[in-house]
Amino acid sequence: MKAEVDENEGKSGSIGKIMDVPMEAPSCGIATQAVYAGVISSFLYGYHLCNLNSCMDFIALHFEWCKSTKRADCLVSAMDGGLINAILYLGAAAGALLVGRPFMVNYGSRMQLVISDAFFIFGGLFGALAGGIKFLLISRLLSGIGLGISAISAPVYIAEVSPAETRGFHSAKHGLYIAAGLLAAELVGLPQDPPDHGLTVRNNWWWRAILGLPAFLAGVQFLLLKYDLPVDSVTFLVRQGRMDEARTMLYRTYGMIPLELSATGLADTKVAKLELKLKELAVVAAVAGSTRRITIIQALHDPFLRCSIVVGWFLASYQQLTGINALMAYSNKLFEQAGIPPNYLTLASVLMCVANVAVSVLSTKLVDTWGRRTLLLWGSSTQTLAMASMVYVVQILPLELQGLMAFFFFSLFVVSWNYGLGAITWLWLSEIYPMEIRGQALSACGVIKWISCFFIVLIARFLNLHLSCCLFGGDLSS
Repeated sequence: MKAEVDENEGKSGSIGKIMDVPMEAPSCGIATQAVYAGVISSFLYGYHLCNLNSCMDFIALHFEWCKSTKRADCLVSAMDGGLINAILYLGAAAGALLVGRPFMVNYGSRMQLVISDAFFIFGGLFGALAGGIKFLLISRLLSGIGLGISAISAPVYIAEVSPAETRGFHSAKHGLYIAAGLLAAELVGLPQDPPDHGLTVRNNWWWRAILGLPAFLAGVQFLLLKYDLPVDSVTFLVRQGRMDEARTMLYRTYGMIPLELSATGLADTKVAKLELKLKELAVVAAVAGSTRRITIIQALHDPFLRCSIVVGWFLASYQQLTGINALMAYSNKLFEQAGIPPNYLTLASVLMCVANVAVSVLSTKLVDTWGRRTLLLWGSSTQTLAMASMVYVVQILPLELQGLMAFFFFSLFVVSWNYGLGAITWLWLSEIYPMEIRGQALSACGVIKWISCFFIVLIARFLNLHLSCCLFGGDLSS
């Protein structure tokens, strides 16, 4: 009996020593390459949120929605522009619903991104070649479906292909590249002539380049993930029962070649550690496969699960009801109402996005040190303060200072959302749901998020700066 105990202790000690062996993946290895292919979707996410911000007026002038090539501020323009902007999020809701279907789950996150690229490509082409509002609506709807799929699949893919030792670092790139996409959407609008110049030669066609750019980027990602870097995660391959492929991918992740599993091979502690990881993943996959899945309706009848479902739905909608996407989509118009000269409208939006990128880098370091709840409370409180200042402080300042201070408080609102609701919401949602409802719950939260965004962006098209601040500031304070 004592011999058996000693033997078990010896095995435990050996396993402990093996697991303590440091593992380091190559800095430019296959996993890092796959991550950078995946963040193209993150970039497209951010780009689509405000790529119409700088060119919507020129689209209205081009198609003469106001029966003029010099005026773009009529009711028809507001209605058509608002619908074109908002229908992206209706498509995103459909994409989020689609990604939760069993056949999409079986494809895995890489192929889900490839499918989303197809929607982005066709959406971009319809936009670049648009001959009227119908083409623009189809363009935004197709791009929205791609957005709804990739918004869920991209962070999953990035996390799953990343080595455990650098998973947090790589996962943070999703939010960072969303912010970079927002910045790029504003930068690409800078070559346009100022709005007060009207429909110049450049303004007459540059909006097509802005709408068509995602087709090129999505095409690059499609070719990378489909042919050049067809990298599925080890976790996905194990779930599919493709153990040989999983072993090969795990070894390649750490810059190693799979060895014959002889006694000599297992004598290498790094090899032994990788084999233990494979066994652990196989056990987790077996447990996941045997877990009984339940529907959202069934979960709502369970007192324990109901709480997490309701909290998730509230947080997903609240994130958008603060008006962040509406304010980003129409920032040029709102800056103009705040008193910023027409020549500097797009530049102001660019500088706001630069601040957003900087805070994105900082927020990746604060999540684990400050904690989720603290960042949510601080972010929402600062957003409320920024909106209150826009309503009650800016208007009492001298006229020459109003534009500058409106820019400051507007930027404060955006960066506060970034490190609060923006950084925490989906991280928290992915952690609070148990395995048996996680996929369906996250899909449902995605649908609620995008439908909320659809209505907010559509309504905001008809609001001025003061009403926008009162409405969204009221949502935050409540």
